[in-house]
Amino acid sequence: MAVTLMIAVALISKKRGYAPSRPRRATLGEIGRQALKSFWALFFPLGIIMGMRFGIFTPTEAGGVGVLYCLIVGKFVYKGLKKEHFIPILRETISGTATVMLIIVSATVFGYYLNWENIPTMLLNAVTSFASNKFLVLLVMNVVLLIVGMFLEGGAALIILAPLMVPIVKAAGIDLVHFGIVCNGAAASPQAAHCRYRDRSRPRRHRKSCCRRCGRRTASRQSPRARQSRI
Repeated sequence: MAVTLMIAVALISKKRGYAPSRPRRATLGEIGRQALKSFWALFFPLGIIMGMRFGIFTPTEAGGVGVLYCLIVGKFVYKGLKKEHFIPILRETISGTATVMLIIVSATVFGYYLNWENIPTMLLNAVTSFASNKFLVLLVMNVVLLIVGMFLEGGAALIILAPLMVPIVKAAGIDLVHFGIVCNGAAASPQAAHCRYRDRSRPRRHRKSCCRRCGRRTASRQSPRARQSRI
């Protein structure tokens, strides 16, 4: 995914004529000094993953450990975290959590309604009537999850679709562990829905100011030749 994003950024930057962010390529000494300076920030994801892998804490506890780690490093190592930053951070956290939880609650209620109307059985009969091959069933489910993931948050999509698809998976002879891995990968891959919900949770004036800043930053990074060609 990272390589694909790098290729996309390179192609778009070349097409639109964006100027480089720095006049020359960084030397090995500059890269080494910056890596040493950023050690505590770079260690954060590695420490979280290794802590879960070695059983030091659970994935739920990893969130608290991550907050504590960022608090200590930001306050005492980089010294960039101030007291006046805490209130905006808490507001942003509450807003993001409330947005996602509201989506999940709505998805749970909708899932109960689908089960009440016996939709899983109807869907099972419809799918098994034209797709008897388990690989074809997996392909159809991947496409459905990919499309739904563009409009629903990943957790909400799984809450709605998993109860509908499990009977089909069992009937097709697909391993449930394999199906769970497919669901987690396909439903959460686009990330478009989550970003849209998070953007809509911000006030309109904040979205407009963000768009204006991005536009000015993009225009400032374009080369003179690209700006002249657009004019």
